[in-house]
Amino acid sequence: MKRRRHFILFVCGLCLLVTSSRAQHSDHLQAALMAMYEGDYEQASLHYKRALADNPNSPTALWGLARSYFYTGNYEQALQLCQQLMQNKRNEWKCRATLLEAFCYFQLPDRAMEQRIQKLQAAQACMPQDYRAHFYLGLLYVQTHRYAEAEAAFKEALKLRPRQTDIWIALGNLYARQEQWTEATECWCQAAEHDYAPAEIVYNCAKLSLRSGNYERGLQLMKHYAQHHPLQADDYFDIARACAAQNQYEKALLYIEAAISLSPERAVYYAFMADYHAARQQWDSALYANSQAILKQGDESAYFIQRAQLLLHAGKDKEAKDYLDFWIQQEPDNAQAHYAHALWLERNGGKKRAIKAAVKAAIQCGMHPQEISESLRKYAYRYYRQSSSTP
Repeated sequence: MKRRRHFILFVCGLCLLVTSSRAQHSDHLQAALMAMYEGDYEQASLHYKRALADNPNSPTALWGLARSYFYTGNYEQALQLCQQLMQNKRNEWKCRATLLEAFCYFQLPDRAMEQRIQKLQAAQACMPQDYRAHFYLGLLYVQTHRYAEAEAAFKEALKLRPRQTDIWIALGNLYARQEQWTEATECWCQAAEHDYAPAEIVYNCAKLSLRSGNYERGLQLMKHYAQHHPLQADDYFDIARACAAQNQYEKALLYIEAAISLSPERAVYYAFMADYHAARQQWDSALYANSQAILKQGDESAYFIQRAQLLLHAGKDKEAKDYLDFWIQQEPDNAQAHYAHALWLERNGGKKRAIKAAVKAAIQCGMHPQEISESLRKYAYRYYRQSSSTP
């Protein structure tokens, strides 16, 4: 009876010991998880090692320790633990180990490139639901100039994580390598519209959008960028042009003035300012801005041509004559120059033959009769029919 009682006490003690060991193991795992969540990977490693001391074959502890090694850059140690995990009977742990092993190889540039690619291909096949396997594989394909495969891998990653900024940027860079600028811009702009997008990407997308005619997107992104970063003169210039393209000339003038305040030596800014004033029929202001452009860069013929146009529109025909002659001399195939000459001749008592010749030159240079004033249109149609019937 006494022997039986001792045996029962021994079994109970053993059960208590096992229960206590399991509880201790669970406590270590819980503490390790908390440390991982807080980003304290060194502390997490200690807790996982203690958990393994209680249960050396615990796949949860092995997996956690391997991950903590990975996050602290101890890739070789992480690989050793992955090999242990791959011996586990459960396919779930084998796939996890395969995935982490591939990530370790990705971070080890001294390993053979083909070996790194094969590891990621294995991870991709084992866990196709993890976007990182596709993404990292795409990055390696880019390095080996396998662009079609890289594109497919990035697109597969985007199916799983459509708002992942890094993937959009990588795909955009891939298109840029192949000089597919439209596709590259679209990818970069997709990245720019996501939360926490890098400021450089937001800025580049804003500039590309403004310069490619996507003004609404460009203005929105530039406004977002300007909340935390100062704009340069050229940025204000791009915004001004976007506003002008939308017939918002008052806003365009404000932004071009901002550009000039930062770079007063740039003649082109004054030339655009002249155009914006002209659009509002503010001829004196337009002529003053044009004079500043000529003053800053007197060897640019475009500014003298602009002056001829402004003087004609302002009704200052006498001053316009010399500039008009210069314009035709510089651009003999410019239809607008010949048409302006015809208008000047008509307004200043020019000979009928000279007026007809100017209209004819405008038509021959590509102007349609509907673009010509009613008083000169009869000549225009005559020459237009002649030029159309000429084989």
